[in-house]
Amino acid sequence: MRYLVVGARGRLSRVEKFMETLQSEAHSVGLEAQAFDADMVFGKDHILSAVHHAERAIEEGTNVASSRMLEILVYASGERQISTALEKVGLKEGKGRMVILALGEGDVNQLLERLGLERDDSLIEGQREMLPTFGITEEEVGTVLPDRVFDLVLERVALVDIVR
Repeated sequence: MRYLVVGARGRLSRVEKFMETLQSEAHSVGLEAQAFDADMVFGKDHILSAVHHAERAIEEGTNVASSRMLEILVYASGERQISTALEKVGLKEGKGRMVILALGEGDVNQLLERLGLERDDSLIEGQREMLPTFGITEEEVGTVLPDRVFDLVLERVALVDIVR
């Protein structure tokens, strides 16, 4: 299966309605999709690591969510509770900066067009000031090389398996 991670901008007034439309439109173009708050994504590897861990949890029957996309969101958050994961990395009302994970062979640009979103892959890179949201301290940041700081987020994704 093909995994695409893209950044997008657009108007977002009602998250629940947007997510319903996202799922419907994604399906109509041959994709599955999940949206994340762009300010909580630390690169493509962050999301792809969450995909890897979620797929393994589903295979092993240890998943906590009823859908693959929600399980991926749980892992991306570094949390084990679905409600906490949604609060942390899910879309926020009024915020139109998002990262979309699309799975399948469909056309992600067609999906963005149908949703009225503008592609902006610069949104995929995380902001260092958000690291404490993942429980990452300045002391931990000091233990890694500057170009490896965001690997600490990948560790939090992997820790979801241990905490379960």
